[in-house]
Formats: sequence, C-alpha cells, structure tokens
Amino acid sequence: KKDFDRALPLFELMGKNITLVGGAGDGQTCKVANQIIVALNIEAVSEALLFASKAGA
Repeated sequence: KKDFDRALPLFELMGKNITLVGGAGDGQTCKVANQIIVALNIEAVSEALLFASKAGA
C-alpha cells in the first residue's frame, strides 16, 4: 500500500479510475478475468448476429 500511495500521482496522470486490487500479481488476475468477460461478450454478439441473419432479419 505504501508503494501504491507513492506512485498514485503518476497513475492519476495516466487514467481516471485507479484501484488497488491486492498484492503482486493480483492485478494481472483481475485483467485476465476482465479479458475473458470481454471475449465472451464479443462471442455472444457474434452468435446473436449470425442467428438473426440466418433467421432472415
């Protein structure tokens, strides 16, 4: 937490929403989880559009 607080002013120059998610490596785990969510959303939209197209929409 001490290192995070020290670097926070630099992080704030790079973005608006800065969140400490835990210890070393926890941020990467959080990012992977987010990427899985994004990939599944892309796949769901693709399947829905294909379904609609085949249904004649």
